[in-house]
Amino acid sequence: MIIIETKLKIKKHIWNNYDNGQFDYSSCRVCYSFKKKNEELEMCISILSKEYNEEICPIFTEIVDFLYLACGTMPYIIYYKENNVEKDLSNLACRYFPSKRFFTNNHLIDINNSTLNENTLINIKNIIRNKPFEIFWAFTSLTSQSYAEIYEEHKITLLLQCFDGYIYNKDIKYQQSAVTFKDRLSIIVNILFEYEKKYNTEILKTLNINENIYLEKLTNTRHQFSHYIIKNNTLNSGEDYIFNFVVLHFIFRIYILREIRLIPKEDNIKEFLNSEYDRINSSKNSGFKDYKSVAYRMKRIFN
Repeated sequence: MIIIETKLKIKKHIWNNYDNGQFDYSSCRVCYSFKKKNEELEMCISILSKEYNEEICPIFTEIVDFLYLACGTMPYIIYYKENNVEKDLSNLACRYFPSKRFFTNNHLIDINNSTLNENTLINIKNIIRNKPFEIFWAFTSLTSQSYAEIYEEHKITLLLQCFDGYIYNKDIKYQQSAVTFKDRLSIIVNILFEYEKKYNTEILKTLNINENIYLEKLTNTRHQFSHYIIKNNTLNSGEDYIFNFVVLHFIFRIYILREIRLIPKEDNIKEFLNSEYDRINSSKNSGFKDYKSVAYRMKRIFN
């Protein structure tokens, strides 16, 4: 038997709700606990596992996949030990070490025994790793240290490629020649449209575009930077790339969480989208005060 002990560092968030837990999975015993430390949380995980040949325990990898979907960032790995011997994981930096810019917590799922359990890890293994897994690997890598210096237009193009690949591998019907990139893209982006209507966040209205034009902009942006074909009606440069990357990254997490049968926290979705609405309007108008989000209202009070 192998005893795996790890300590992780996670960014805290105002809505976070973490509880210690334990469960049995794949003939292993998994236990985890949290300790609050200033603006961060320490999470300790122990896994009593059978022998394996992989460099890193697959169960640990599945847990980290869950944490990424729950929080929107990889946790920092403080240490990873097997039978009390620490292993060097620096060669996994492309995926497992978040850039400072993305070490934030856009919290969607509380972490406790009702969410981090045997059924969740089974769904992660059966769904995420069959899409194929390289797509999810690429998705999580986009917020890692390795991608910190990548140009924003390239980063959002890679994100859109992840959308396309994930849906393409979802079902053979999405591989038919009549199904376009825009069609596959819309399956995930429709989640944004759904919440726009539900909470009247008015992000598209603020950007002066409708749903179809938005999908065209994303499609043309991908074509231009993937195929080097000059296109009209693409996303603009600079802040436009950053804003769309952040929002679409958030939406993709919701899509995958639904696939693994977890229910994202509605209040957090509403707050995130309202914060993005406030961010757009604040960047356009320094005197903008009609904030929708709690975060920007609090910022106004304390500033």
